[in-house]
Amino acid sequence: MADFDKLLARLAAESPEAWLLEPRDVYDRCLIDVEIGPSLDPPDRLIAVYGVELCVEAIKAWLECDETDALEWFSFNTAGAWIGPLTPAFRWQRSGLWY
Repeated sequence: MADFDKLLARLAAESPEAWLLEPRDVYDRCLIDVEIGPSLDPPDRLIAVYGVELCVEAIKAWLECDETDALEWFSFNTAGAWIGPLTPAFRWQRSGLWY
């Protein structure tokens, strides 16, 4: 079982209402962690954490584009989207900084 499969199983068990990026066949392998979300409503709920670099690489393959276009897509359509307190988080893996 891949690490992302273990993380998906944990989310399903502990926070089934957490949002996951779509399409799942593109983004599931980009899942790198789960964390307690920033919201107090609901409190102590886990959210998905995706690796920025992995997402950009996945978008490049999915949309058949270069890195610049993939990063722009990610910034506008993915990281810039807010869908409520269980919205996924994004972390730069090389630096550990949050997007």
